[in-house]
Amino acid sequence: MIKNVHSLAIEDVIDQLQTDSENGLRTKTAAERIRKFGKNILTRHKPKSIGRILLEQFLSPIVYILIGAMILAFIFSETLEGIAILLVIIINTAIGFIMEYQALRSFSALQKMVQTISTVIHEGEVKRVSSEFLVPGDIILVKAGDVIPADSRIIEQNGLLIKESMLTGESQEVEKNVEILPLDTRLTGRSNILFNGTIVSRGEAKAVISATGDSTVIGHISSITRKENDKRTPLQKKLIRLTNWLILFTLILTISIAITGILTSDNPELMLKTAIALAVAAIPEGLPVVATITLARGMKKLSKRKVVIKKLESVQTLGETNIICTDKTGTLTENKMNLEVIEFVEKILSFKTSEREENISFDFPEFDHFLKVAVLCNNSNPANKNAQGDAIDEALINFADEHKLNAVNISRNYPQVGGIPFHANLKLMATVNRHNDAFKINVKGAPETV
Repeated sequence: MIKNVHSLAIEDVIDQLQTDSENGLRTKTAAERIRKFGKNILTRHKPKSIGRILLEQFLSPIVYILIGAMILAFIFSETLEGIAILLVIIINTAIGFIMEYQALRSFSALQKMVQTISTVIHEGEVKRVSSEFLVPGDIILVKAGDVIPADSRIIEQNGLLIKESMLTGESQEVEKNVEILPLDTRLTGRSNILFNGTIVSRGEAKAVISATGDSTVIGHISSITRKENDKRTPLQKKLIRLTNWLILFTLILTISIAITGILTSDNPELMLKTAIALAVAAIPEGLPVVATITLARGMKKLSKRKVVIKKLESVQTLGETNIICTDKTGTLTENKMNLEVIEFVEKILSFKTSEREENISFDFPEFDHFLKVAVLCNNSNPANKNAQGDAIDEALINFADEHKLNAVNISRNYPQVGGIPFHANLKLMATVNRHNDAFKINVKGAPETV
């Protein structure tokens, strides 16, 4: 793996990675590099064991006091009191354990990565392999809808636009090129680099992998988020403060009664037992259970809103939050488009919710022709609903599907044999499609350009 590949000529990158831009790595070399650098996967946070989750339910000052009170109750034959305190401890532990264990399972499910397949060149042959087996020096081919499998330096590209919202938070697509950039170019300005996890929305490219797994930019970000935060929550601080006051109050009360009884009573042992009994009675056994049940209810309500909380106490921390700073992409906006209006020469169709007409007739040739062009002059892959391409292309494919046009069959019956990828300067794209022995050109773009 090499650093600052954005500031190097592609020939130097190829040379340092000891690969071939045309033929790629040898299969044997790729296998050796997997052993050297490891698989192309991000290190996942090691989940807590069941034993640790259970143990953490006891790591609370108020629980310490309850355990101490239970022991004293049994020592001085206050069996009923001891059993009651034991039940409180068991209930409190069970509720906390169950809620945190369920949250851990949900969080683990979210962390499971969907296996992706990448197109790579090995020994001059184009192959489809699992992305986890890619290594530095591999030559990859990407097209619209593909997820970038690792940080890579672009060798050549054709109308390439990338969605980097998962990395930068910006929904605007980024235009890529092969130009050499200054060494001090910011991460977001490295237009000759493809970053792991970003998505190709338009065009196609050939690139050489420069970093995999934890060595990628997203890998560094992931390593930061894996760090445990051991700071106490506001609720924990308040409970600790309350517990300290209870301990102090109980000690003063117990010692005062014991000393007074010993000095004034004929039965010092009885007075000592009385003092300890009062101390046990002064402890609010129900406090931990009430606090745990309250937090558990909050956690349950949040889970219904698709919020995953790893620790029970975090519910109260969220309640103390005054300001939340978040990016709008995927939260305030959905990062997708919908087709709302189609303007024909003699007819305008509105599909806005507020303006949608009842019983719209789509039975006219222009509408069928529009749907066919929308599917054919398109970079999205209608056969793969999970592939993410350009937002406009996806909106057109979804619209065609909603109106019962089989986009997959249309694409098969009119295979693309050529075309012009979209470019910001051209403001249009075109495809050449073959049907039987005839060829058809489909164009999509800005009205003034078309």
